[in-house]
Amino acid sequence: MSAKMTVANLMILITFASFLMYQRAGKVETVGWAKGARRAQSVIIMGAGLYIIWAGVYGYFVPAVVRIYVLSIPQVLTVLGVFIVVTIIAVLSMRNAKQVPLHWGRMPVRSQHILILNAVVVILTMSLMGYARSSSRVHWHIYGVLEDTSPYAYSPALGQASAFMSLSTFVFLFLVAFLFWVISRTLRRFSTQYFFLAPFLFWAVSVPERPAVPAPQVSERPKFFRKAVVTACGFLIAFTYLANQVPQMVSLPPKKQEFDPSQIKTKADLVKLGQGLFFGKGQCALCHSIGPSESARCPDLKGIGAKLTREFIYESLTQPQAYIYLDYRHEGPPKQYPARMPHINKPPIGLSEPELLAVMAFLQSLGGEVTIQPEEVKTFLATTFSKEAS
Repeated sequence: MSAKMTVANLMILITFASFLMYQRAGKVETVGWAKGARRAQSVIIMGAGLYIIWAGVYGYFVPAVVRIYVLSIPQVLTVLGVFIVVTIIAVLSMRNAKQVPLHWGRMPVRSQHILILNAVVVILTMSLMGYARSSSRVHWHIYGVLEDTSPYAYSPALGQASAFMSLSTFVFLFLVAFLFWVISRTLRRFSTQYFFLAPFLFWAVSVPERPAVPAPQVSERPKFFRKAVVTACGFLIAFTYLANQVPQMVSLPPKKQEFDPSQIKTKADLVKLGQGLFFGKGQCALCHSIGPSESARCPDLKGIGAKLTREFIYESLTQPQAYIYLDYRHEGPPKQYPARMPHINKPPIGLSEPELLAVMAFLQSLGGEVTIQPEEVKTFLATTFSKEAS
């Protein structure tokens, strides 16, 4: 989210700057403070760009709640504020501006760099969006349904991904430049009418009636290709360097762990095994927290072992819809609705009965007394094995 928001806001800001330059084309300010107005616009736009970059980098060091609600909103408001303030300055400074002849094809070097950066940022944003989608799905193709735990189901760190993003952007720009080069070389020898059937037929019919005229002289075009390459490559190198400075985290798929009853010798072993299931295969921590948390979507389980009986915990895991909540957020009598928790003993989670007992032992340890004995799990596993053998 930080990278996506940063690049998107920078793209909008650079586009606004390019339109601002286009609006000033062919005009010369006549007000006495025109020079100061241009400097003020440049400082505001550059300051906003630096703040957006800082907020994007700082977003990697704070929780997701802060990144989304505290940093992303000021980034958008900063861009909107630049639009309003800079537009007011531009309108006032351009009043009674003097019109000068506009030579199409001639443009200041700085505006060329802005247009090049705009193209680079647009292409780079597409790469960042693809990386964001890949990272958000983690190791799931369809969350909760189709899991991928192969060695290749991982999301690379941002530094490694930025190198591929920059390389993809460079290759795309190279292909675009190559396409323009081929077209320009072709148009020097053939007219554009050869590429369309109807104009070509009209041209072919009119050839006998038209006198021969010398071929038009094509003026030499200014060569800015090297500057464009340096600008694009410089931005991509800076982006790659910056991406490698933030904390690097590789999202690896979880390892499949078999339920090993030989590890269970004491209640502490059973609780530890249940804790691993709680944060792993059971996926309980995706919604529940142990202690106050702003990102938790379900009830806090801190001290739950002292509040609920063993039977109630088992029913909550296997038949969560049996628990009825009351909604008081509207007028009239409270509205009843069942808990929206999946059956933990059914697919896609599908914990076995011994695994359920281990999770229950861990929940009981949160402020209460563990009443589940290791012998219960071993006896259940032995009974199940005997039935399958017979």
